[in-house]
Amino acid sequence: ILAYQQGKFLAQKFNETLDTDRFIYRHKGSIIYVGEKKSLFELKQFHTGGRLIGYVNTLIHLYHAVTYSQRVRMVKDVFQDYF
Repeated sequence: ILAYQQGKFLAQKFNETLDTDRFIYRHKGSIIYVGEKKSLFELKQFHTGGRLIGYVNTLIHLYHAVTYSQRVRMVKDVFQDYF
């Protein structure tokens, strides 16, 4: 909920101060790591958690890695942690 509120606040501030197209914040859910290779996911009224969500969380982090070397390092770490 906090990330959603922060996104709405930033969208409002961007629209007030920037002279560009209107910025619209779209909340795509929240995912957090809770330990022991488990994560929680929440989107409005839907929420779930567990190891499968932990794997999805790891894949999301891999997808958003900026450089190729970051991805290689992350894949190496994932294999060491999970296998």
